[in-house]
Amino acid sequence: MEMIRIRNISKSFGQRKVLDDISFNRTQGKIVGVLGPNGAGKTTTIKCLVGLCNKDSGKIEVKGEILDNFQNLKFKVKIGVSMEIPFLFSHLTAKENLEVFSL
Repeated sequence: MEMIRIRNISKSFGQRKVLDDISFNRTQGKIVGVLGPNGAGKTTTIKCLVGLCNKDSGKIEVKGEILDNFQNLKFKVKIGVSMEIPFLFSHLTAKENLEVFSL
């Protein structure tokens, strides 16, 4: 089963385009590592996937569900990610952040 499907996502910070039409998919049960040189867009891609950063364009699906409403707590419990620096969702309360990361 296709677990993650990313189609044509792009992201810019001001005039700097950091993601340009990225597409890939991953099947269920696979562990994924993202490799590349500094500045290649690895962290930005993951942040877009988990809702820590809004994409400018494109589509992200997890288990066939299009993920556009990243404010929805229901979405956040579907994906686990470990970033280099711990992040909290600024729009959630401390209790809600704990609930997200405790699942």
